Amino acid sequence: MAKSIQDTEREFQNLQQLLRNGVTHRGRLDLYHQYFGLITKDKNTGLYLSYFQEIFEDFLSLLSKNNLNYRSPQYLDELKMACNTMLNAGLSDPSDPIFVTALNSLDYQRSATRFYIGDIAGGLECLGHHSSAIDLQRLTG
Repeated sequence: MAKSIQDTEREFQNLQQLLRNGVTHRGRLDLYHQYFGLITKDKNTGLYLSYFQEIFEDFLSLLSKNNLNYRSPQYLDELKMACNTMLNAGLSDPSDPIFVTALNSLDYQRSATRFYIGDIAGGLECLGHHSSAIDLQRLTG
């Protein structure tokens, strides 16, 4: 079922209201994550370009080690998908230092989380290495 423009605007205004209520950085990231989950259910994410533009800089500023620690792999992957959606929408130049720093922080945390839970192949993949090129049996013993 397609959402109306009014529903979309209401969701965004709710997000803005929650963000203005003195939420911690980790809480702000959670709110963005929840919002991205709502809007990415709609396959036409181009409709949300103006909303992405409004939250882009604040969202990127939250992609730091302190805010990304102790998050599930799925949560971190969903943040990565949101970054890719924003990048594909043309909101940032892929070589923009702020974007690169935020994305690197996210990728390193995605990798560290996978290494921590024992998913060596997934951790290496997050760093851009493919498990077929590495002898995982030798690494994991």
